[in-house]
Amino acid sequence: MSVFATRTRLISFRISEKEYEAIRAMTIAQGARSVSDFARSLAVSAINGSNSNLSNGLSRDLDFIKLRLAVQDLQLRVGEISEEFKRGKSHGQQPNGKVVEELK
Repeated sequence: MSVFATRTRLISFRISEKEYEAIRAMTIAQGARSVSDFARSLAVSAINGSNSNLSNGLSRDLDFIKLRLAVQDLQLRVGEISEEFKRGKSHGQQPNGKVVEELK
């Protein structure tokens, strides 16, 4: 049976919304109970010097999340361009706004 030390100290710091979302995603990916629990485990691992494997895994997770966000951004942009093209085509214009001359 393990004995838990009473936690009496509090650490607080501010992060951006983007940083929070990335940390939250990693929290879920690692199966931690909460963002606080995840952050605590990272801090304790850093103190104990056992964070190299954890950091490599987290780095890969973060890279994957960034890649997914980039793909989503590209998909949105392709959709926007497609809609722009359709609107221009229905009005006899190219997507850049130039009128298409009809061949006679």
